[in-house]
Amino acid sequence: KRKTADGAVSAFEQTVKLAPREAIYHYHLGLAYVQDGNPVRARESLERALTLDRSFDGAADARRLLSELPADAADKQPS
Repeated sequence: KRKTADGAVSAFEQTVKLAPREAIYHYHLGLAYVQDGNPVRARESLERALTLDRSFDGAADARRLLSELPADAADKQPS
């Protein structure tokens, strides 16, 4: 599972670099960070997705995930 999450994170990081204004890619990167156990980066990516487009496919799920991430995730450094 960890190896799959690492691969997804890497793939979506590259995708976001190629298309930084596409909310859906930031969303999927956020999902990959959740699976990878990195709530700080997950929050950053999900918030960026919603900043780019408040109503993209997956926006409701992004909001739900943000509400479920630890409240202090923005203050913690990734491990």
